[in-house]
Amino acid sequence: MLSKAELVGALCTVLAFVSAGQILITGILSFEFPHFLAFSHCHLSTAAGVISGLVAVPMVIQLKTAQISHHIELKYGYTKWYQVLAICVCAILHFAAAIFTAIGLLVPRKWEEEFFQKMVLYNEKNCAKSLVDNIQWALQCCGAQSYKDWNLVPWKKISDTRISRHFAFPHPRESPSLVNAVPFSCCARKVLDVCLHYNLLEYGVKTISIEGCAPKVQKTSNFILAIEFGMFSLCIIIESVVLLCLLKDRDPMEEIQKNELLKKYLFKTKKVPSIDQRKKSDGVEAEKN
Repeated sequence: MLSKAELVGALCTVLAFVSAGQILITGILSFEFPHFLAFSHCHLSTAAGVISGLVAVPMVIQLKTAQISHHIELKYGYTKWYQVLAICVCAILHFAAAIFTAIGLLVPRKWEEEFFQKMVLYNEKNCAKSLVDNIQWALQCCGAQSYKDWNLVPWKKISDTRISRHFAFPHPRESPSLVNAVPFSCCARKVLDVCLHYNLLEYGVKTISIEGCAPKVQKTSNFILAIEFGMFSLCIIIESVVLLCLLKDRDPMEEIQKNELLKKYLFKTKKVPSIDQRKKSDGVEAEKN
């Protein structure tokens, strides 16, 4: 049967690996898909995951170190209440991250309307254009419900008659919106041919993505939030068990052994002057007087 110190050390090892994986996953999401996280509101839970992981890993390593030997605990000041405070801080951060994740999972959103609003601003704001392009290219989708949504949006105005001929305006003077054309970000990566994202009635839709982005964003967002919630919950469970072990009264024999080690440690670290050093110090004091 494992002793309490061995159990805490094993749990700290598991917690360190889970927190390291948490940093890796949330870090990759933050750097690779910032636009998707911002639109899906996963950025709060992901940022909280990065922060809680960065705080948890070094603290857990300290807790693991304190369980190895009482000498290390005495030398570096990893006292019982310091360990309790450290694990409480980690648990609070993971609990806050879990709250953000739960809110993202439970609060309903109108994905199609929100994405369509970004499409309407495609030709007006660079931030909206960048967000829509990045989501469409990353998820291989086009439009809110389907690629046909771009026929309803004035996403680009073209004055050159040579270009407008390729984009097939039915009534150039009445409507500035492109008909049968989609942005380049709708191009399918799996197709090796040249992407023909204009005049779709003539060229067809073989080289573009035709599925809407709203269902894919919702599915991907829920998947990311579910993974994050699982990691945060696992960390909270482990931290709760570690906290209970730390708050539990120590074994009397363990306390006796610790007191003996404390006396030995203090005796070794205390510098006792030798007889010659005492004579020299007494002679110096006599000369001064």
